[in-house]
Amino acid sequence: MRKVSVIITLFPALFMNIIAIVSFSNMSNFNSIDFKGIFILSLILLFPLLFLIQGIICARYNINAFISLGASILGFIILMLVYLNDSAVIYIFTYLIFGIMGYLITKICRKLSKK
Repeated sequence: MRKVSVIITLFPALFMNIIAIVSFSNMSNFNSIDFKGIFILSLILLFPLLFLIQGIICARYNINAFISLGASILGFIILMLVYLNDSAVIYIFTYLIFGIMGYLITKICRKLSKK
């Protein structure tokens, strides 16, 4: 596997874990409500955007989207088991839809531009 493929496969999982660690650890005795608010915003805005970008990059560089999205979903499942409760399962499907949507839209645009 090329180095670029590994980076593309793992970048959403890495960002999600970094955000979770920063949000849920009491760093420098800051107000923990602020960091948890950042995490909630990340669940709603940043994580879907990461999956969308990952789908676009996978389609652009011909990387296996199933492995890439699977690794990111696995990273989120681990994050969910450690920091969240079972109600976060719905986010798995949402993020998967965003990743597939980015992949399919990019593939369709590339096919249309070749014609």
